[in-house]
Amino acid sequence: MTKLNIRVVRLDEQGNEIGKPTSSSNWQVSKEGYLLDHKGTPIFNAQLIEKLGYDKNEIKGLTSKEMLIRFSDVIIRYNHDNYRMLVENMADRKQKQEQEEVSLYKSRNELIPFVHNMVGLLIITKDLPEKIWAIARPYARYEKYSDEMEEWVDDQFGWAGAEARDFVGWHYQHEAIDAFLKAGYRVSYASVEVFANEPINEQIKTINAEKVQESEEAEAQAKAERERKVSLNRRIADLETEYEYPSPEQLEKDQVSSLTHLLAPSINYAGANIYGGGGWLLLDSNYLYIVRNNGMDGDDWSRSNLVTGGAGAICCRVQRNSIVNQLISDIAEYDTHFAESIKEN
Repeated sequence: MTKLNIRVVRLDEQGNEIGKPTSSSNWQVSKEGYLLDHKGTPIFNAQLIEKLGYDKNEIKGLTSKEMLIRFSDVIIRYNHDNYRMLVENMADRKQKQEQEEVSLYKSRNELIPFVHNMVGLLIITKDLPEKIWAIARPYARYEKYSDEMEEWVDDQFGWAGAEARDFVGWHYQHEAIDAFLKAGYRVSYASVEVFANEPINEQIKTINAEKVQESEEAEAQAKAERERKVSLNRRIADLETEYEYPSPEQLEKDQVSSLTHLLAPSINYAGANIYGGGGWLLLDSNYLYIVRNNGMDGDDWSRSNLVTGGAGAICCRVQRNSIVNQLISDIAEYDTHFAESIKEN
């Protein structure tokens, strides 16, 4: 028997559906085409018979079987005021939903995103309608978790921190991308759109090579940035032989506490922190001041020579000259926050 999905909805005076519909999939249709309830009992609705144009007096002579509601009568009037019962074939309803999902997906003109892991191609979206996904099904395999997989992943890729769960799921051959493209869908690999006018394998090779180059360039840039950071901190430390540690009275006289804090977070001068540590720089026409907060538990607060809102800070200074001015300029070039602070100062 054909199973049905019944939706019962309330209607307003204009016939529009209001409220949340209730549903059931227990109703059926007999092979003769009659509507049955979940117990297999035939359903008779006198209001429908009247609606279809039969005279109640005429139907008295009909057998109960002849009075049954047929499935072809899609809209049935329920025996309660302001209710309507919609009877739908579940297969037809699923097909309609699939068509709507496909149409909506196509209207968004989205790329079907593929990436590559150590086993094969993956589709990295959960929004792909099942009917569209079915295009790639012939070129897909599902990798299940197993103890053998755990051992294989640990042996082959344990060095990279990979785990077996990273490999569970659907994996695809390159032909899956071709199939989507031939069906008129847009596809990307590693966030780069691929096209049907060139072999997919060649496009993937090119994209992979470009990604490797980008990665190498990014690593080289990161390494250079790390070296610049180390160099700047070393140059600040190299000035230590020229440091002066003014007395608290001298710093107060020069109003050093009122100078704007110049922060350079990228070289660890990010200002005071909540633990009483941290550091910052100060600048006036004659000196560069290097300040280290001295308010942490265990710090010797008696060494503080600069008044702060807490236990104080240790402040040293170095006379500005061409070397110091070049250092200031290089810090500003490296740290945008510091550069903006100098402009505002």
